[in-house]
Amino acid sequence: QLKIIANYVAEKTGLRIKLDPEVTTCNVSEDYTTIIIPKFLPLELIEPILAGVIHEATHIRESEMPTEVMKKIGGRRDLFQVVNMFEDIRINEKNFMKYPRDREMYKDLMGRLLKYNKIEDVLGREEIFQVISYIIRKAINIEIKVSEKVKKFIEEKKIDEYIERAKVAKTTEEIVEIAKEFYTKIMERILENKEEMLENFEKLTEKQKKEEIEKLEKEIDKMTTKGIELERENKRIKEEKTKAIDSLRRKMKEQKQKEEMLEKMIKDAYPEEERKKME
Repeated sequence: QLKIIANYVAEKTGLRIKLDPEVTTCNVSEDYTTIIIPKFLPLELIEPILAGVIHEATHIRESEMPTEVMKKIGGRRDLFQVVNMFEDIRINEKNFMKYPRDREMYKDLMGRLLKYNKIEDVLGREEIFQVISYIIRKAINIEIKVSEKVKKFIEEKKIDEYIERAKVAKTTEEIVEIAKEFYTKIMERILENKEEMLENFEKLTEKQKKEEIEKLEKEIDKMTTKGIELERENKRIKEEKTKAIDSLRRKMKEQKQKEEMLEKMIKDAYPEEERKKME
């Protein structure tokens, strides 16, 4: 079924579709000509992956090459991520208008990838993370809770207007300008937060300063430990995934050998003329 869908999309878009047993979601090749999708999927994931295929196909047809975008923004990778976020909004809106069913399929895809179906609570995260999460979710109508401070920032800086502008933008070049404006607002906010932190820090007594530094050191230790644990977990998941793929390949090989053996048995048991009559 997946192969039929892949061939249909390839025919309609003029792009190559590659079924890869080692990927878990949609990707685009470095030369921007091939969409890579998982080869083995349960039936329930067909629609979310199809939404991913449509998304990537529209990127290839409509978006400027990443190398060209990087030239326009001076090679700044952090700004490129912002451009990509708003370009996703533009691309999705085009698809939602053209393929109404795609909205729900893409929402399902994002829910599975980023656990948005659970309305993940981001209140404990830093402000910038909350703002970015808000934009991604708001653009596809997924509920999100943010802190009162972030809510005020979103209202004051009119963040919703950036989302709406991205939805109606016609080109990647327009998106770059939107991203630059938004990026400036975010950088201003980061500087404000740093100045506020320094100002509050200077008001502390020496004892309080020492306590705050100790707290910070403990937090850094926790983050380091968590990073090591995540690295170990990722390694474990990768090993399990490799084992699963190897097991699947062995089963496929065994199945092929059985089919070849059965074919040989039929050839040995029946002369060629009788086989033709049976067919």
